Amino acid sequence: MIVNGGVQTIVYFMLSVIVVLFFALGNLNEDVEFRSTIIFMTVFMASYLLLLGLSVNPAIGKYLKGRNVQLFFQHDVTVGHLLWIPIGVIASFGISLLINNAGFDSTFGSLLAIGASGAIMMAIFFRTGSILIPIIIHGVFNSLVIVLSSPLLNLKILSNTPIPIPEIGISFGTLNNLASESIYQLFLVSPSEEMFKMLVLAFVLFVVKNKFDSKSIWVYIGGAISISIWTIYHMIQAL
Repeated sequence: MIVNGGVQTIVYFMLSVIVVLFFALGNLNEDVEFRSTIIFMTVFMASYLLLLGLSVNPAIGKYLKGRNVQLFFQHDVTVGHLLWIPIGVIASFGISLLINNAGFDSTFGSLLAIGASGAIMMAIFFRTGSILIPIIIHGVFNSLVIVLSSPLLNLKILSNTPIPIPEIGISFGTLNNLASESIYQLFLVSPSEEMFKMLVLAFVLFVVKNKFDSKSIWVYIGGAISISIWTIYHMIQAL
């Protein structure tokens, strides 16, 4: 075990807030960049705070262990869990690339690729119980797509494979756009989207069962619903 008690998650989220507040907002030049940053940060913080609110509900108190609040998505990260990061990145990118080069209609292909990669990240979350693992996979995956889709590389294999990735479009000082975008994907976009998935999952469980039952089939149904909403968002953003 690396660090226990969900400390890794809190530290990562604190770092995300620092990156956004002290670096991102200071480099904003356009209204569109400001709105994008605020929207992602609001979704991220609102989802986390709402889940914290749910954590003190007596209905799920018996599912929390230890003296500190440990939510279902803040399980301890072990060395073994870290192995899922390269597995998840390779699997997500591989299946997305395969689908987008399978001859499907561009819209349907993108929809299927986004849903499949989301399902892989959700499955890894169910396996590890730590939100940090899919967040890192998500951030690296998005960064990889952005870099490989860049005109700088001119890779023909990606020229006709639109995988919609929300880009902020802000540069950190002397860093180039691709490096800056990778930082935002890891510390703003992916935490925001993954936390929103957790909020939807928890919401489904509370609406249906009035408690967070981690052994219920509704955990997986809630996961599927969250992936569907996330996929629709990406398609709307792409259009």
